[in-house]
Amino acid sequence: MLDYFDAAIAAASITIPVHVEAARMDPAVDPRGQFAVYHALAGPKRLAVYTAGHADFGGSAREGVAVEAQVQAFLAAADVTGVAGVYHAASGITFDPATLEDVSPILR
Repeated sequence: MLDYFDAAIAAASITIPVHVEAARMDPAVDPRGQFAVYHALAGPKRLAVYTAGHADFGGSAREGVAVEAQVQAFLAAADVTGVAGVYHAASGITFDPATLEDVSPILR
């Protein structure tokens, strides 16, 4: 059994475009780890920072709309030639990088 896994070390081998959504405060995922993963990524990357993750707060809906716009801009600009789908972990949706349509059922 794997006793320890450091996502930041694993992230250093990721070279595909990655959009990271991290939070300054998060009761489920230590923010230091979120930012360490982002900084370790080897490929093209973009960071969106939420005030809080895994928790509702005043303004969370507004932040979500702004971040979704950032995600769409990132996918439109990223070099995703030959990539079948780009997974968006926060929503659980896989997008076609060319059309930004949900292709989750197709790729399952």
